[in-house]
Amino acid sequence: GRRTAAQLAALAPALRLAPPLAGLPPATLRELCKVAEYRVLQRTEHCFRQGDPVEGVAVVLAGRVGLKMQSDPELPGGGVTHSVGDLGPGDAFGETELVLDPRRPCFLCSYYVEQPVELLLLLREDFDRLLRDHSHARMKKKYQDLKHSGVFAGWPTGDLLRLASMAQIKVFPRNTTIVQQAVQPQSLFFLTKGVCRVMKYPDREAQVRRKVEELNKELHRLNIKYTYHHTLRGKGVDAYINEWGPNHNTLSEQKKIELEAEIKFWEDQLAGIKKRPGTADKTKDGRQVATLLPPAIFGEMAALDPHKGVALGSVVSDTLVETLRVHKIVLQTFDISDEVLARLRRKGARCPDDLALAARAEADDAWAKKRQRVVAAMKLNDVKLRSIKPSQRVKIKGDDAENNKEGGNKHNYQPRNPLALPDISRSRLV
Repeated sequence: GRRTAAQLAALAPALRLAPPLAGLPPATLRELCKVAEYRVLQRTEHCFRQGDPVEGVAVVLAGRVGLKMQSDPELPGGGVTHSVGDLGPGDAFGETELVLDPRRPCFLCSYYVEQPVELLLLLREDFDRLLRDHSHARMKKKYQDLKHSGVFAGWPTGDLLRLASMAQIKVFPRNTTIVQQAVQPQSLFFLTKGVCRVMKYPDREAQVRRKVEELNKELHRLNIKYTYHHTLRGKGVDAYINEWGPNHNTLSEQKKIELEAEIKFWEDQLAGIKKRPGTADKTKDGRQVATLLPPAIFGEMAALDPHKGVALGSVVSDTLVETLRVHKIVLQTFDISDEVLARLRRKGARCPDDLALAARAEADDAWAKKRQRVVAAMKLNDVKLRSIKPSQRVKIKGDDAENNKEGGNKHNYQPRNPLALPDISRSRLV
């Protein structure tokens, strides 16, 4: 049946807070509350499957909805299903497909219930009448945000439009940790509204481990590039190997020796750090090292190293922020060139070196302790000075120790009372 006036009054504020419906006129919002259908789904049930026709738009009121995408089974290594994110209260799905392909829309991925979920369904006819223009404006905004980021310069319009269709607008309240340090990020974020701060704690072990991995990659590349020995460049039986080693080293061999020595040095440093406790204080929130403003980018390790990359710092929302989130699996469906990766490195949030940050933190702690000791000593001396009465005599020893022993050269000093009037009885008139 139709909803009562009380039900409509309770439903309207909940829909007004949903980001996909933000900015709708009050009359449109009231009409949407009248025609939307309420659904409850239990866990493990599928809302929609990839490739199914889209018959409407769903808005999540409560619970969690997971997203899965399956690669093309006809391609080599295809048919694999990957998780590409999740949706929570206030998120919507189905509107992008209806905007891009109004004739025969199909879901780009599968939606399944992670937690018991409450949905509001808006059928296709009502969507065309009430939300099509609003959803088209949101789609245009996502396309413009990706284009103005500068990362995808030179991309064809079709590829950029497809990327915008699979990107999600996510809103985070204040003081929300969006990306956690030392944790592998799952998505690349484009900051569109609000301010974020980058927090970092010094982690010497992680820094040295990354250094060893970089050197091992360089050594591996060198071994693959120069797979032959320079003494084997003869013909047939003329080629030989000197059992005492080569008479001279080539530049590549010298580079290899230097890399092996450097790897050995950093491995020893890593072993020493593991033996010393407290080298990485992960219990603290760290210190602020940068501030992010639109159109900033963070979570770039999801694209630079999607398998092993971890965040070098934490990103925390300083205000209510709006971001455009692109899952790393979605990025892997595109031809990501080295130029795009270089732009991500250049535009991503920069964090200082862990070793330098640790040295600076130790210096700051030492100075803070020294300052506390100095202030405490000053307070103690001030208390001692205040405890001396004006009439109290203070004995001052003379410079000559022998005269002091004999009783000579002794002086008595009486502190002056600053409130006392000057004695003019012995003053001479001029």
